[in-house]
Amino acid sequence: AVGTRVEVPAEAIVIDGTGLTVYPGLIDAFTDVGVSASAPAGQGAAPQAPRPAARPIRGPQDRPGTTPWVQAADEFRADDRKIETWRNGGVTTVVTAPRGGIFPGQAAVVNLSGERREDVVVRSAAALPVVLTPPAGGQTFPGSLMGVYAYVRQVMLDTRHLSDLARRYEESPRGRTRPDHDRAVQALQGALQARTPFLLPAMSTPQIERVIEFGRELDLPSMVLYGAHEGYAAVPQLARAKVPVLVSAHWPEKPKDADPEADEDLHALEVRDRAPSTPAALAQQKVP
Repeated sequence: AVGTRVEVPAEAIVIDGTGLTVYPGLIDAFTDVGVSASAPAGQGAAPQAPRPAARPIRGPQDRPGTTPWVQAADEFRADDRKIETWRNGGVTTVVTAPRGGIFPGQAAVVNLSGERREDVVVRSAAALPVVLTPPAGGQTFPGSLMGVYAYVRQVMLDTRHLSDLARRYEESPRGRTRPDHDRAVQALQGALQARTPFLLPAMSTPQIERVIEFGRELDLPSMVLYGAHEGYAAVPQLARAKVPVLVSAHWPEKPKDADPEADEDLHALEVRDRAPSTPAALAQQKVP
């Protein structure tokens, strides 16, 4: 509590606010702080154990880029050096999620103050992000945008189909084949049953319209769009769909090896001109 007349509980820590300014902490609504590969403050990157050779991906049955069972709450590191940067910018809470793949894992709401994971996790399995770009730079299945959409569609169909098979088996197992174990499907089943929000990316107006329709096709219980750099141009569509939006502050940057004399697109210049220059400004633009 903050105020001039506050009833102070006996166990509370009282902070003298004389000469200080109190303001609410900002929330970074979608980040990978604490679960990325960033090394702890003052340390170099931890040595990586050699990875076994990856099995070739033959099709959707191999579940490429699909690890929805991974929990950011379990992976969070309170010693991530990026935490100090976010806190210096006024960010006190984040919704953080693993990165990499199409279904990289489940996001968690985490406070950026505390030394132990148990002290800072506010809520686990808070959202399930989906990435609609080909994994591994398109060098494996699915290798195109159309392929990613088809794969996500297939995974969600498999999830509902195997859920139905499991229900029938539990009701009457005699004479039925036990459903196959698929931890990706089981994690997605749990997210659907818990009505966990699915985070879907969309930058431009056509992408926003396409993803809204895609979410309806998948019959997601809850959907949130992230990115939305051109969300201002799709306000009517977003209003009709009643879809929450997280506006990303990761704006396009000019390539370092770009021709310095080449003309730049006016829209790109306008977007870059509006880009935030501080962590605080970045966090303010990302609050839903």
